[in-house]
Amino acid sequence: MRTRAAHISDAAAIAAVHVASWQAAYRGLVPDERLDALDPAKLAIVWETHLADVDSATLVAEADRRIVGFCRVTWSDAAPTTGEILALYLHPDVWGMGVGRSLCRKALSLLAVCDRNVAVLWALAGNARAERFYAAAGFQPDGATDTHPRLGLPMVRYRRALTQADR
Repeated sequence: MRTRAAHISDAAAIAAVHVASWQAAYRGLVPDERLDALDPAKLAIVWETHLADVDSATLVAEADRRIVGFCRVTWSDAAPTTGEILALYLHPDVWGMGVGRSLCRKALSLLAVCDRNVAVLWALAGNARAERFYAAAGFQPDGATDTHPRLGLPMVRYRRALTQADR
């Protein structure tokens, strides 16, 4: 497996991973009809916009020349010393294989190199897999909650200090 910066030409592959991940991870949290209606072709157009955004960066994980995961970060919308992981998703075929840990480490390193000393992220409340993953990566809930803007579901914010070791 290798990790690299995403290119606009990766939009369709990222969208396919995004849809597969949501359909597997959020079953039981998000209504089935919402998950079943996800369209990778429509999401690829959204990803083209994300990948052109100069205030964020997206990393992809490849295995056998196929994108199997991605992580998008930003450093502009949060406080000046805080970076945010906007998305971290893997194809279900590679869950539990270390791909997520690798992408998360690279994302935290990128934020640390951009002079951020804290990383935050939001996860759907009740997503036990995400809770375990982020706790293992050193993130803890910081007490902030919100509602997902498109799903209307509760979200929890997680926070982690970035250290010299993250660089």
